[in-house]
Amino acid sequence: MHSQTAIKAYQTKSHFGKWRDRLGLDHLSTVRGNSKYKIRGNKVMRILLVDDSVQFLDRLKAILVSLEGIEIIGSANDLPEALQTIRTTHPDVVLLDLQLPSGSGMKVLQMVKNEKLDVNVVVLTNYAFPQYRKKCVEAGAYAFLDKSTDFSKVPQVISALADLQEKGRGRFPPDNLTSPSEPKVRVS
Repeated sequence: MHSQTAIKAYQTKSHFGKWRDRLGLDHLSTVRGNSKYKIRGNKVMRILLVDDSVQFLDRLKAILVSLEGIEIIGSANDLPEALQTIRTTHPDVVLLDLQLPSGSGMKVLQMVKNEKLDVNVVVLTNYAFPQYRKKCVEAGAYAFLDKSTDFSKVPQVISALADLQEKGRGRFPPDNLTSPSEPKVRVS
């Protein structure tokens, strides 16, 4: 899907170079599949990105390209598009921003829960307040990450999801791994 040439061309964009330097993402110049986080098993993990910032979507794509065994099936920039895309594409994972132009990402979590959709939602937000974390986890979010401090943990979370999927543990890890006030996956 992504070649070494495409990755290098992508890195030449001035905005990406700044982010790569600030976030320590030099490993993105490696060939796809040489990441320390590898998705196991034969199944490709299908990921949908939901954020209204084109720059942030570019950052997510750049970090995800280093993972083997994933496919970014698309992106959505607002609430109606996110809801429709989840229903029609059936992703395995949704990386979701809480603040969208036409509504809250909480509505996406509610829809996934109410419709019993087989999708894991990972919240990535600039509003990483404890009350939001608690509401998101209670609504079914697999993980809750702060965009500014936890961005580099995205590959680890995706890898943990892949491990659970491979072991056939279903959509979420067992309830004994977390309390409702804590994220369901611990990242260090």
